[in-house]
Amino acid sequence: MHPFVRQTSSALVALLAASGVPAASIRFEELGPFPARSTAEGQLSSDVQEIRANTIAGLQVKYVAPAEHCSPVRMHFLLDGVERGASEPVSPGRSSGYFDFGGVPAGEHVVGLRAEGLPAGCNDGRPISWGGFAVVRTTVEGDAGLDARAASLGAVTFYATTVNYSWGRRRQGIYVTADGDVYAFRYEPTQRDWNPVRDASGRIAAFDLQERFSHHPRWMLTLDEQELKNRESALAHIADPAHAATSGTVRYDVGAEFRGAYRLDAASGRYVDVPICAGGRPQEESSSQDVRALCDWLGSLIRLSNQPSAPEEK
Repeated sequence: MHPFVRQTSSALVALLAASGVPAASIRFEELGPFPARSTAEGQLSSDVQEIRANTIAGLQVKYVAPAEHCSPVRMHFLLDGVERGASEPVSPGRSSGYFDFGGVPAGEHVVGLRAEGLPAGCNDGRPISWGGFAVVRTTVEGDAGLDARAASLGAVTFYATTVNYSWGRRRQGIYVTADGDVYAFRYEPTQRDWNPVRDASGRIAAFDLQERFSHHPRWMLTLDEQELKNRESALAHIADPAHAATSGTVRYDVGAEFRGAYRLDAASGRYVDVPICAGGRPQEESSSQDVRALCDWLGSLIRLSNQPSAPEEK
């Protein structure tokens, strides 16, 4: 059985280099929501949900259980009809985390999901029905187009996000990559809203940030190298996120508009969410010039992303 992994972009680069394949981009594809009904007598479902996926190197999948599930399940992962492993119990509304199939031959593969019911809640001995979402992570040729690109994460990645509640929590915004490229993204969840998984200290893996920014990316512009350095330098003067969390101000994903940055923590290798402002108001009680300037700058970028005349391709 292969272990569950949260593979970073650097690990992916190493994998591609070792396999001798050309430069590649990360692609995330969603399946669902899907319903399934089992006719099996035991706990292992008779129904297998299948997803066809093309990759040139590497293949991972995760399962997300719907909140409507009334008992946990264990998800079995198949590749081309052969089971490769199973998850830990997945509670309603929770995720299995990514399962890594390891090195796979380039080309098309069939990823299968097969649920196993677990005695709890409404489960009386067999899983009558189950469902949910799946997310498949593959790698594609580097010139496969903007839709295949993922965030190029560095020590700092700026973001600005708006959640439109009247459209069922449609999430859109911009992010600024390590190379200074500014992309717009858009995510319209049908039955779930995606947020990055945090560890016990509130830090986020690069893997999860790449998934966050992968939805319909559209290149807008490239920042001058010096400007990007100046913005990153200004971020260093903003208080630790722990201070902002206790200041009584609105934090990320509570209001409708957020601006901030993900800053790499060298000790853990994960990213810290540094809130800059929410609803156009600085997160710090004592509004410094640096905070206000970064808030306004990110606001100008997100306004640009909403203009129809913004560039469509790079």
